[in-house]
Amino acid sequence: MKIVKFNNGTGALLCNDCGVIIDYGFNHEDKIYLCNECLGTPMTPQEIVDHKNKWKMANYFESHTHTDLRSEVTQWCKDHCFKWRYDIKRFTDIYGDTVRFELEEDFTAFNDWYKERING
Repeated sequence: MKIVKFNNGTGALLCNDCGVIIDYGFNHEDKIYLCNECLGTPMTPQEIVDHKNKWKMANYFESHTHTDLRSEVTQWCKDHCFKWRYDIKRFTDIYGDTVRFELEEDFTAFNDWYKERING
């Protein structure tokens, strides 16, 4: 997931998309890193699919939701996450959908919202 290469004896953390140096050193969390330019560049639909397929084949964070809240779950994801950082699978269980997130911070924020929505 992360790309760290030697740079004259010092590690260089590279953007997973364009390869530009983001940071130096070797101690970085193992996740996908994108530079500010790549984050601000809209992806084409094909690039979104390709990016999702990459992280779905590796590690991701998963939440199970009720189908009655599908439209609210979908709207939350659209409002709070980039398209390429979540995936919603419908009817993965009886009355259940599955939401998968690339990043733990999106997963945590979603679960906080979902618990509050269910309980109150």
